[in-house]
Amino acid sequence: MGACGSSGGATIEPDPVQKEKAKEIDRLLNDEKDQASQLINLLLLGTGGCGKTTFLKQMRMLYGEFLKDDDSKKEWITVIRENMFTNMSVLCNQLTENETMEPPPEVAEEVKASTLHLLQDLSKLKSLWACKEIQAMYDQRFTYTHETNMEYFFSHIDRILADDFIPNVDDILAARKMTVGIVETQLVIEENGKPQTLNIIDVGGQRNQRRKWISMFDGVTAIIFLTALSEYNEKLAEDPTTEAMRESLSVFKSILRTKYFMKTPIILFLNKSDLFKEKIAKISIGEFFASAPQGEDGKDYEKALEFIKKRFMDLNNVEDRNVYPHVTIATNKENVQNVFNSCKHVIMMKNLKSVGL
Repeated sequence: MGACGSSGGATIEPDPVQKEKAKEIDRLLNDEKDQASQLINLLLLGTGGCGKTTFLKQMRMLYGEFLKDDDSKKEWITVIRENMFTNMSVLCNQLTENETMEPPPEVAEEVKASTLHLLQDLSKLKSLWACKEIQAMYDQRFTYTHETNMEYFFSHIDRILADDFIPNVDDILAARKMTVGIVETQLVIEENGKPQTLNIIDVGGQRNQRRKWISMFDGVTAIIFLTALSEYNEKLAEDPTTEAMRESLSVFKSILRTKYFMKTPIILFLNKSDLFKEKIAKISIGEFFASAPQGEDGKDYEKALEFIKKRFMDLNNVEDRNVYPHVTIATNKENVQNVFNSCKHVIMMKNLKSVGL
C-alpha cells in the first residue's frame, strides 16, 4: 500500500547543540585532569624529633618565601631560647641524677629549678653553662636522650643571648618547634618548564598526634618518611621506656601495611646522618641491636648505616611497591636540594599516572 518508511541509506546528522555540549564536557574534563596533574599531595611522616619540620623549612626556603626578612627571623628568637632552656634542663637533670658529681653551691638552686622547668632567666642560663659540672654532663651527651640542637646552640650561646640577637638561617634550621595537628604548605616547583603545585602535608609525629594521620590518607601522591639515624641508642622523649628507633621501625611498618598505601611510592629519609656519624664512632650499634654488627664493627659508619637501612627496607611486604631510601641531613640545604631533585621524578611520574596521563 502507501510507503510510509524512509530509505535505508539515509543518515541522521547529530544535533549541533548536543555536539557542542559534548565538546565542552570533554574540554572541562581535560582541564580538570590538567589541574589535577599540577597538584601533588606529599605526605610527610615520621616519629617525633625525626627532622620533618626542618626538612619542611628547607623546602620553604628553596621554593617559597620563608625567611626573606628580619621580621620573620625575629619570630624565632623565643623558640630558639626556649630550646636552650629545654637543653639546659636535660643537662641539669643528668647532673642531679649523677651519683659521683654534685653541682657547686652557687648554682645548686638553679639546677633544682631547671629540673622543674622553672628556669627562665638568660643570665642564669649563661652561669649554668659556665659550670664545669654541667660541661661534664654535656661531654657525655651521646649517652642519653637530648635535643639534637644542643651542641649547635650552646656553641653559639653568647651570640644567641645578646640583646641585639637576630637569628640566621642556620639558627632557625636548628630550632625545634613541635608540629601540632596538621600543617599544609603549598609550594610551586617547576618540572620540564611546567609549574607544579606541591602540597606538603606535615602531621605531628608524637603518639598523641598520629591518630590524625588517617584523615590525610586519601589522594596522596607519595609519602616521605623520616627517621633519625642518630636515635639508635635513645629513648622516646614522650615515653622513656621505649627505644626511639624501634618505635620508628614500628610506625614505618604500620604505614607499609596500610591498605591506602599499597601502590603509593614511599621515600625513606635516613636523616641526621652527620650526628649519626659522630655518635657511632663512640657508641657501637651492637649494644642496642643483637643482630647488628658487634664490637668495633658496630662503630663503623657504613656497616651500621647499612644495618639500619636494611631493617627498614625489609619491612616492605608488597613486591611491586617501591621504597626509595636516601641518606639525608635536613639541616644542610645542598643535601636537601640534591635529595629532593632525585626524588622529583618518582613523585611526578606517580602523579601523572594517578590522573590517567
